[in-house]
Amino acid sequence: MTGELTDDVAVAGTFNGWSKEPLTDEHNRLWSVDVPAARPGDDYRYVIVHDGVELRPWRPDPYATAMRSSLGDSAAEFPGGFSWGYNPSSIFTV
Repeated sequence: MTGELTDDVAVAGTFNGWSKEPLTDEHNRLWSVDVPAARPGDDYRYVIVHDGVELRPWRPDPYATAMRSSLGDSAAEFPGGFSWGYNPSSIFTV
């Protein structure tokens, strides 16, 4: 996830019972997290805190390769497998 004006970011989805999994600020406008439980087909959203306020509704991933609807959850899809190398359009990079 990228963001200059973001205080905190988490990801929540079916892989963790919609609990907030905090992302780490990489201090280069990127946020990251390893979510070993994430599987293809899992739904997820980002939880963003800006100026101390959690933004509602939680945000879908604008780089997701699949969505449940135009206003719905992002879907974890890994066509042809998933490369764990740097990929600015992976499911956990916004």
